[in-house]
Amino acid sequence: MDAAEDAMRNSLPGKTISEYFIGALRNTEQNPTRQKKKDLRALVEACLGKEQAAGLVSQVERALPETQEIYLNAAERPENIELSSSDDEEEECSQKPKEALRKAKKKERKKTEKKTEKRAMTLAEALCSKEKTKKDTILFSNFDMHIGGKRLLQNASLALSCDQRYGLIGKNGIGKSTLLKSIAEQEIGSLDGLDVFYVEQEPVSHSSSVLGSVLAADERRSVLLEASQTLLGKEDLADPERETLRAVQEKLIEIESETAEKRAEEILLGLGFARKTLSKNVLELSGGWRARVSLAQALFIHPDILLLDEPTNMLDIEASTWLAKYLEGWPKTLLVVSHDRIFLDAVATRILRMHNEKISVYKGNYTDYLHSKKERDRMLQKEYETQMNYRKHLQAFIDRWRASASRAAQAQSKIKILEKLPVLSPPEIDRTVTFSFMNSAQLSPPLLAMTDVAAAYTEGDPVFSGIDFVLQNTTRAAIVGPNGVGKTTFLNIMLEKLSPSSGEIQRNRNMKIGFFAQHHIDLLDPGMSSLQIAMRETKNMSEQECRAVLGSFGITGQLATQETRTLSGGQKSRTALALVSMSKPHILVLDEPTNHLDIETIDALALSLKTFDGAVVLVTHDQQFIKTLEADVWMFRNKTLTYCRNGLPEYLRTLKKEHRTA
Repeated sequence: MDAAEDAMRNSLPGKTISEYFIGALRNTEQNPTRQKKKDLRALVEACLGKEQAAGLVSQVERALPETQEIYLNAAERPENIELSSSDDEEEECSQKPKEALRKAKKKERKKTEKKTEKRAMTLAEALCSKEKTKKDTILFSNFDMHIGGKRLLQNASLALSCDQRYGLIGKNGIGKSTLLKSIAEQEIGSLDGLDVFYVEQEPVSHSSSVLGSVLAADERRSVLLEASQTLLGKEDLADPERETLRAVQEKLIEIESETAEKRAEEILLGLGFARKTLSKNVLELSGGWRARVSLAQALFIHPDILLLDEPTNMLDIEASTWLAKYLEGWPKTLLVVSHDRIFLDAVATRILRMHNEKISVYKGNYTDYLHSKKERDRMLQKEYETQMNYRKHLQAFIDRWRASASRAAQAQSKIKILEKLPVLSPPEIDRTVTFSFMNSAQLSPPLLAMTDVAAAYTEGDPVFSGIDFVLQNTTRAAIVGPNGVGKTTFLNIMLEKLSPSSGEIQRNRNMKIGFFAQHHIDLLDPGMSSLQIAMRETKNMSEQECRAVLGSFGITGQLATQETRTLSGGQKSRTALALVSMSKPHILVLDEPTNHLDIETIDALALSLKTFDGAVVLVTHDQQFIKTLEADVWMFRNKTLTYCRNGLPEYLRTLKKEHRTA
């Protein structure tokens, strides 16, 4: 056996005997001759042993559809075969009845053949001009949408134009994210070969550099570069290979491959990445930063249809402003779910509103939508009232003359008219969620006072220093600044989770702080209801009292008794806010409280915080929320916290000034 293996190694440099047999076995599977296959398998058993040979043959059979890739010279690259079956999987399959095993293999082959076909076409697609049968409008007609047995849309229709940017709005739990997924996965209609990129709030998880990850998202460029490197690495090229190389290099010039790295860098820097982070491994980043990588990938490859789910949730005001500016010139179809009305005003050219299991479309941005909806509701109300008056007039005539012999015919005519009138309804009245935070007895001010506070993780390199900050009972403070400047560290010092490296902090000893952070919704026990969690967390409150507090945050009726796993992100956020309220805090510290909430709920939260009988400190990227709350603005700049006397406009001017000088 050793001599046979040595001979094979000499004839196939760089390959193991197993790799040689893999290639040979694949040939027998693709060109089956019973005796030929039998002879080869006997040779495999002789060289490798019966047990190892059986496993190798079985693996090759299962992996076969996965291995039918097109290379420039396939015969030279059998080493690229990937065997997908593990020993455990093979053992499990061998225990199944033969018929079930046959069906399972057939199903798996059909599934993998689709993947194989796509991979096999990759190089051909890369070399072809990207010409598709473009449609002016992508139409999804008369479709239903369900999730978990709940109907979200019924007989709905949606038309997306190729040159419009759509903002998708609607109440929490109404199905906005589900609609994006349904479009991306073509569950409600075909996209006719158009490229679609769906950026949800799940971060990328592969291992590569930040910049490399974005560049790799352009599959066409990656395939062309690989083909170019392979051909250039050969000493002698056949005429067909020279022609292929010429076509590859021309296509790389056409897609401006040489400027790709610069374009990817600009996008990443715009989204808030530091230049030194671009070479960092993606897996070393937090979930929020990995989500930004996904967003950068989408912006880099310019898909025909771009689907974004709450993209500003992961961004600070600076990056959110940059993204809005970037998308203002987006030349293709964009559909974005967002609760940020400033962002929607800057980006959207159409607003899609999900309500009553339908989708309504409004021209213009979010502010235009508000005006249009108000006018539409006014017209609907007017038409409804006019018809109701007409109905009353007809009914009065009918009631008066129905029994009259001389007017019976006229009364009958009026009855027919009444029956044929269309049934009009008044415009729907949106039920707005109200919040009501529980108050504690007022304490003597100040509640908290920081004097010359600094924080540093390593000596001589402070995160910030020289902070003077006082909280009174009526304080409403919004902390703003780019990600990574110390906002979270500042909050943790306030919450006594961290100690300052220097400075003095005075606290009222009777003071209680209620803290809400966006990750708190992930800590809710998915197997418990909001009511059960509330009763567990607040031992001194009765079930009725817990229900009342949950109800004051919109968690009423069955919502309060459902397992939290069934709640939407916004409903979970309201549950978490209710739990904070139950502690009756003197200070509310809120870290990105508007994430996952719909626009109407955000307005309700701001109004409730204005009337809260205590201090409020929040970190948020939502400019409208800051305006509605009428909060004082404190900005992190130059490693310290500075009060903006002119509020948010002053901070925005600072951003513009720094951007121009950067």
